[in-house]
Amino acid sequence: MGYSFLYLFIVVLVIMLLMRIIIPFIIYLIPIVGVILLISIIWSIFKHKKKMRQQNENKQSHQQSFYQESSNPDIIDVDYKVVDEQENQD
Repeated sequence: MGYSFLYLFIVVLVIMLLMRIIIPFIIYLIPIVGVILLISIIWSIFKHKKKMRQQNENKQSHQQSFYQESSNPDIIDVDYKVVDEQENQD
């Protein structure tokens, strides 16, 4: 029973030594992880913008090709008008 304080002292000493190693490691690691995280966020933003730009270009080229296909002189574009029913009854 007299050795319980000795075991407690050894456990506290080991915890203190581990913390002396772990805390500086974490302190140095946080800025490095922050920089890596910031770079990855900026990279994903540029990647997303590039993807959106490419989608817009594809959409515009599709619209232009559709316009070129529909500009066939044999096709007549007709605008339909809605006629009031009251005017027809008079």
